[in-house]
Amino acid sequence: SPDASPKEIASVYFRPPSCHPIFLEQEWAVYALYTQNAHRASNVRHRVRTASGVVVQLRVNQRENGGDWVALGKYTLGPDASLLLDSEDTDGSVCADAILFARCLR
Repeated sequence: SPDASPKEIASVYFRPPSCHPIFLEQEWAVYALYTQNAHRASNVRHRVRTASGVVVQLRVNQRENGGDWVALGKYTLGPDASLLLDSEDTDGSVCADAILFARCLR
């Protein structure tokens, strides 16, 4: 019997566009966009790096809400802000179409 090859792990790194320092250290809403498919993973890991350096980890079910902007939360972001999405330990295929960083107005 042929050897089963391990699942390839892929990751995508998103950073908000460089912006004027006046907008840094403010609250931003983060959203993900992906296509829905029955073969997508139900447990895609997203890691958001905040202004304080804390990395918030959450899982997204990509079998639901495809084609819509899915809210990942609101975070205080700074110059090193980022979002890392990866396929490690997922139960299906992973889609990384777009991430939106939207500044929250007061």
